[in-house]
Amino acid sequence: MDYLVNGEEIFIVDLGARMGGNIIYSHIIPEATGRDYAKEMIMQAVGESTNHQPFHKNMAVATRLLALTPGVIEKLPDFSHIEAKYGVEIFHHLKVGDTIHKYHTNLDGGGYILATDEVLEYAEKKAENALREIDDSILRR
Repeated sequence: MDYLVNGEEIFIVDLGARMGGNIIYSHIIPEATGRDYAKEMIMQAVGESTNHQPFHKNMAVATRLLALTPGVIEKLPDFSHIEAKYGVEIFHHLKVGDTIHKYHTNLDGGGYILATDEVLEYAEKKAENALREIDDSILRR
C-alpha cells in the first residue's frame, strides 16, 4: 500500500490487493487447511460470504526452495520417482541446458518442494530428503 501523510491526514494513493507468492495461496494454505484460498479471496472481494472452518484436519506443511548447487544442467532426475519415493510434490521450471546460479533471490530458485504430514518434523524430513536427492541427482557441467 502506498499512502501520503499530511499532518494527521492519511491519503491512500495505491492499494495492491494480492495474495502471497511462493506457492503460499496456491498450495500451502489449501494443503494445510483443505480450503480453496484463492476462491475464497475472490468471493470475499465481490462481497460473498465464505465458510471459515477447515474442511479437513489441519496438516503440517513443509516447503523447500530449490536452491541448488550451481552449474549448467546436463541431465535432470526423474522428478516423478522422487515425488513417489518421499511423498512430496515438486514444482520446478528446470530444463536441460539451464544455468543454475548461486542462490541470492527468488529468481535464482528452480522451484519448490511441498511435503505434508500430520507431524511437522516428518513433513520437514520428507522435503529435506527430496531436496537432497534432487540436488545430488542433477548432472552438471
